[in-house]
Amino acid sequence: NEVPVRSLVKALVSATPATRIALLPVAAGIVNPAVRQALRASAQQALKHFPEAISGYEKAAEALARAGEDQMRVQVMQLLSALHLRRFRFINAVKALQSGLAGVKDPTPRQRLMKKLLFFRL
Repeated sequence: NEVPVRSLVKALVSATPATRIALLPVAAGIVNPAVRQALRASAQQALKHFPEAISGYEKAAEALARAGEDQMRVQVMQLLSALHLRRFRFINAVKALQSGLAGVKDPTPRQRLMKKLLFFRL
């Protein structure tokens, strides 16, 4: 059960707005409330309801953190960061990525590189 859910959250990162809206009915059948929230937030983003999407991503990330789902949380924070970037809120985008990566217990090589770049000190 977890593998499809993880794949679904990961797929949202590159999903088109039409795909995000189409996935909304799927959210009702998902047991994990954090993943449901992330799907709803993704659909809100596709509908250009940006404040609701931001709030939804933040709530989903908090719930995933409490559940110890660090890899899914980083995916949700990546979605939130991308939304901030599209709205030209660069500082918020960086903070979202930093927050997501900071909670990863066993980072992948790509995540380690991103951490080095985002947490670079002069």
